[in-house]
Amino acid sequence: MSSDANTILNILYPLVPFYIAYIISSFIDGWFISKGKTYYNTINSFLVNIVYYGIAFILFNKGLFELNIMFVILLFGFGNVFHMLISIFLYKIEIKRKNKEI
Repeated sequence: MSSDANTILNILYPLVPFYIAYIISSFIDGWFISKGKTYYNTINSFLVNIVYYGIAFILFNKGLFELNIMFVILLFGFGNVFHMLISIFLYKIEIKRKNKEI
């Protein structure tokens, strides 16, 4: 960790908004777990890990992306955003289902 502080901050600052997305999705995923609705987490994991990262892998192999630290940051970060959006969507579905039961 004897790197220049600016080097570390250049990695850290772009990650901050992506970690906010991670926090939001973690709350929703935890809610699913607490309610026994873990199949929503399975759906989310499938979409993020197979679809999002699968498409990114194919595009990377076709040469559309250059491998560098910013690519890794953005790949990871937008994976978190994609996860958050799916979590929000699935949460809304569950709330609508719950309201119909009442």
